[in-house]
Amino acid sequence: ILYIELGRRIDLNIVGLGTPGHFLVRHEPKQGAKQIIDPFEDGLILNEDELRTRLRENQGESLRDEHLKAVSKRTIIERMLRNLLGNANRENDQTSMLHYLDAILALNPSSVQERLMRAVLHYQSGTPQLGLRDTHWLLDNKPEGLDADRVLELHQALERAELIGVIARSPPSAQVARDAILVLLEFLIANVLIAPIAARGV
Repeated sequence: ILYIELGRRIDLNIVGLGTPGHFLVRHEPKQGAKQIIDPFEDGLILNEDELRTRLRENQGESLRDEHLKAVSKRTIIERMLRNLLGNANRENDQTSMLHYLDAILALNPSSVQERLMRAVLHYQSGTPQLGLRDTHWLLDNKPEGLDADRVLELHQALERAELIGVIARSPPSAQVARDAILVLLEFLIANVLIAPIAARGV
């Protein structure tokens, strides 16, 4: 982003590219040949053959036309946020993960994977009522690529977790009955709902 912005300030048309793994830019002058540049390698200029070799060796992918298309600023920001999300995930930093997911979904509300991830994180963080917002949204809007059965199972698990929280916060007058219901609900969530979801890998 800094490379693109610096180029703009000195009247150079530099765009970001959607290459996998490593972010590249391209200088597109009003006259003359376009140049693919690696801003992380001291401005190394790559031709398409060199880029093709790099993708094959580093990413195991073939160069496709879509990799050479200019991407929007919104797409660049989403990519940065997903990189930060991946770093937070490796560090098991759930608080940061939720912040990055909030930002990604503000840009792209229909992202199924990020909504599912946020719902699961809210379940794990003890805030199932917030996770229910995402499963409600997914079930109501049915975006492309949605596995409705999978989302419904997660939705039911969140509902039961929320019910457990409500019971746990209830007055202590019916302590024995309350404890029995909690044990039963915890068993159902762990063995009937969450285990199958975890086995498939949400």
